Amino acid sequence: MRIQHPSRLTTLALTLITLVALGCSDASPEKMMTSAKDYLEKDNPAAAIIQVKNLLAKNPNAVDARLLLAQALLESGDPVAAEVELRKAIDLKAPTGQVAPLLVRSMMAQGKAQKAIEELANSSTTNAAELAQLNIALGQAHVMLNDIESAQKRFNAALAAEPDNASAQLGLARLAAIKGDFAAADRMVDGVLAKNPREADAWHFKGDLQRAAQKPLEAREAYKKVLDIKPNSTSVHANIIMLDLQDNKLEAAGKQLAEMQKVAPKQPLTVYLEALLAFSRKDIPAASAAIENLLKMQPENPQGLQLAGAIAYVKRSDVQAQEYLAKALQKAPQLDYARRILVKSYQRSAQPAKALATLQPVLSSKKIAHEWLTLAGEVFMQNGDTEKAADFFAQAAKADPDNMRAKTALALSQMQLGHADQGIHDLQQIAASDKGITADMALIASALRQKNFDDALKFIANLEKKQPDSALPHNLRGQALMGKKDIAAARQSFEKALTVDPAYLPAVTNLVALDLADNKIDQARQRYENVLAKNPKNVPALLSLAQLKARTGGSLDDVAGLLKKAISAEPNNPSPRFALISLLIGANEKDKARSVTEEALAALPDSPEILEAAGRVYQLSGDTNQALTIYNKLTNLLPDNPQSYLRIAEIQLAAKNKQAAHEILSKGLGRQPDSLPLQRAQIMLDVSEGRFNQALATANGIIKAQPKAPFGYVLAGDIHLAQKEGKAAAA
Repeated sequence: MRIQHPSRLTTLALTLITLVALGCSDASPEKMMTSAKDYLEKDNPAAAIIQVKNLLAKNPNAVDARLLLAQALLESGDPVAAEVELRKAIDLKAPTGQVAPLLVRSMMAQGKAQKAIEELANSSTTNAAELAQLNIALGQAHVMLNDIESAQKRFNAALAAEPDNASAQLGLARLAAIKGDFAAADRMVDGVLAKNPREADAWHFKGDLQRAAQKPLEAREAYKKVLDIKPNSTSVHANIIMLDLQDNKLEAAGKQLAEMQKVAPKQPLTVYLEALLAFSRKDIPAASAAIENLLKMQPENPQGLQLAGAIAYVKRSDVQAQEYLAKALQKAPQLDYARRILVKSYQRSAQPAKALATLQPVLSSKKIAHEWLTLAGEVFMQNGDTEKAADFFAQAAKADPDNMRAKTALALSQMQLGHADQGIHDLQQIAASDKGITADMALIASALRQKNFDDALKFIANLEKKQPDSALPHNLRGQALMGKKDIAAARQSFEKALTVDPAYLPAVTNLVALDLADNKIDQARQRYENVLAKNPKNVPALLSLAQLKARTGGSLDDVAGLLKKAISAEPNNPSPRFALISLLIGANEKDKARSVTEEALAALPDSPEILEAAGRVYQLSGDTNQALTIYNKLTNLLPDNPQSYLRIAEIQLAAKNKQAAHEILSKGLGRQPDSLPLQRAQIMLDVSEGRFNQALATANGIIKAQPKAPFGYVLAGDIHLAQKEGKAAAA
């Protein structure tokens, strides 16, 4: 056998690679076009793109090649590049009938259906097949805009041009489904498949119909038929993934996503599903990274904004969640999940008025879905409208008799309305029949609040039967015994909680309070250190120990060291950063406070807690411009929070700019007209300028709104005193 010299083998390999890379560049344009079309027929748009690009490198003005490249790009999931090629084809005088259908489809894929209709609705061609394709594309654009009547006209026009056109027939079938006539839609799809069993779009829609009919197995079978015909169909991969997620089959969804990523790794739909799967797996960092990538590609995508908002909500970043979710609802008001999360975010961030405003579109509908009723009750309760809250809780309990949360909320609302005996009776019945502990906790909380400690102990005993292995009942029993002044027994209960769960922080904190009352400071510290010995990254324990040491003579470095450990353990948690900044401000360490503040702002630029602390730091260090920038950002993020308006007014007054102070207080009162801190600041400013009548008008407004509260009378007395009207002040 003759052995080839290594250098000759290398040369031969390089020659082969070059020939492959050139895509047989010596082939004729006709052969290259034929090859590209074959690749598209075989559902391999990537290979088709290579072939057509080679052809266009030799002849950039080849209109047919330009159109074929656009089609391949569109099928590969790159509608933006497809539109670029189609615009070039138009410049090259490509026939309208060939370019217009593709251009409509590429614009639709970018969410520009309205623009596509406006630009191309009057396009025409004498070729029947091209006319049918144009009408089908425009019909689909009208469907996207929910203009059913116009869509139907377009699909019928397509059938007039080509009576057997399957895509037009499927378009009409989709319209039947949209109108709720699923039986007709199913018959029409079966009619298309009877003539052409390998019509991929028909199988796709068949799967959609089965999915809508809650038949996941049949839907999967139909979708797999599509993949047998067109293995690279990204939308079908997506539908199968959604079915898997719906059934909580996360492993199967992951495998299907891996297949989809082979086909279209950079397509927005692929990236969205990557984020959704990570979110379903509770992998929040991966979900955040993926959704960030999606929003770079499609910043206005409502589904993407909804998911981004949900991720931010889970991260407890309410400001960011509210920004994403409000934008999603602006783009697509029908997004029920986005609205629900936004309401909950407003509730959690103590903005009940905004929660109610967000809820209004749901309440104005003729029929309110039962899953909204309990949430509506909670929102009205938070807004102080107990009667409406009780009404919604009653509706929720009636709509879903097994919903213990709704029943418990109804019982609590009855107690708020003054029907205490009835409420407690209802809660006891719920607790007896429900395996959950919501009603038990409500009973215990009510008894403790009313200082009915013996009743509380009975309710805690029932809770312990449901949760015999939990530390919670022992900790609650300790609190009840503390109320009865039985300190020794309370201590035993708290210690019992720690035998069940040595890291149960509520019990540790209660024991620390007892230790401090006995002046056992070292023992108190040791309790938190015991928790940290088991879990050095327990942030609540680190914060509690830092607070304890700060109160009991710990050094600045020691306390700061604990807070820095908490920051390292949870970099996205604003609480330890806020505590460290506050510590350094209290110690008058302005330079260190500023350094820590700037690190915190870089990590959490939209955290209200960090912005509030940063404003204080800049204000104390004399950097009033930076402080104003921070406080103005805070007023934009939380327009209903009076504190930032007060801080800005304070800075403006220090600069002797009373007009600016008036303006910012007026702006704050425009958002929160009943805010007592803002009203008091406005009164003090008016008094300082001798505008006693305006100050009294504000004080009298407070008295009128709250005639039984002392605040307005005190302010009115101060105003009279400032005018040396002692008799009026005394009154």
